[in-house]
Amino acid sequence: MVYAQRPDWPVFEKHKFNQDPVMAKKIQSSSVPTGSIKPAKQMPTVHPHAAGIDLGNAAHFVCVPVDSVPAGQTPVRQFGVFNPQLEARVEWLQQCQVQTVAMESTGVMWIPVFQKLEAAGLEVLLVNTKRLKHVPGRKSDVLDCQWIQQLHS
Repeated sequence: MVYAQRPDWPVFEKHKFNQDPVMAKKIQSSSVPTGSIKPAKQMPTVHPHAAGIDLGNAAHFVCVPVDSVPAGQTPVRQFGVFNPQLEARVEWLQQCQVQTVAMESTGVMWIPVFQKLEAAGLEVLLVNTKRLKHVPGRKSDVLDCQWIQQLHS
């Protein structure tokens, strides 16, 4: 069956994410400079191999413990939301010897991430965003993932 295209209708083409310059730029900058989150001295470390993930619609920010990355590298990375980036995230977390992950998500984008991490043998926790958003001083995704990692550890 062929549908006639009206001249006043917009033309929609399949979106090719590999050719999208905005997405390509986000994926290229996988290493993100860390913010200025203050370490909590009074909280004891329970999970030394914990990671924190802030899930967004366009990008996911992941924070691992500082001592799990080589010197000169930042413990925060930005990953895309598609399957190859999900697999790259799991691989990086395993390289950093992460055993447990806490992640924050407001929508349903946590489901494939949860499934990939759980299939890799990691313990995964989903954080209630209603309780986490009222913590003062967190205004960016980078600071969010650092704060989630710190609280989870």
